[in-house]
Amino acid sequence: MSPDTSPPPSYRSLGPLLVLRRSLGRQLFGLFLAFIGFSIIDWAIDPHTVPTSGVIYGAIGVFVLCNGLYVGGVRIR
Repeated sequence: MSPDTSPPPSYRSLGPLLVLRRSLGRQLFGLFLAFIGFSIIDWAIDPHTVPTSGVIYGAIGVFVLCNGLYVGGVRIR
């Protein structure tokens, strides 16, 4: 390895997001958590959901969605 070459970066930049290199298992688990979070948010905005429950479900959904993205390696710059 010559001293001129630097190792490839451990992340990819996509607009305001950084996508870190993660194992396939962690990426799939993060995607699964993000999907569950999105589903909870979708359930929270359903017109048949009681408004108080909708706020609670929405908060839980956002929490799970953000954690899923974090586990999958997505960071906001």
